[in-house]
Amino acid sequence: MLGLGMNIQTTQDFALRLEYRGLFGSDGGTDNGFLVNIGKKF
Repeated sequence: MLGLGMNIQTTQDFALRLEYRGLFGSDGGTDNGFLVNIGKKF
């Protein structure tokens, strides 16, 4: 499994989170996933 992520916070209290996940099997198969999350503080 390989995972990479990034969290970005702006001055207007917006938050952006980007994430990648890669799974690698012993039989040569792979599975990839991406996550994008946007939030705002109230």
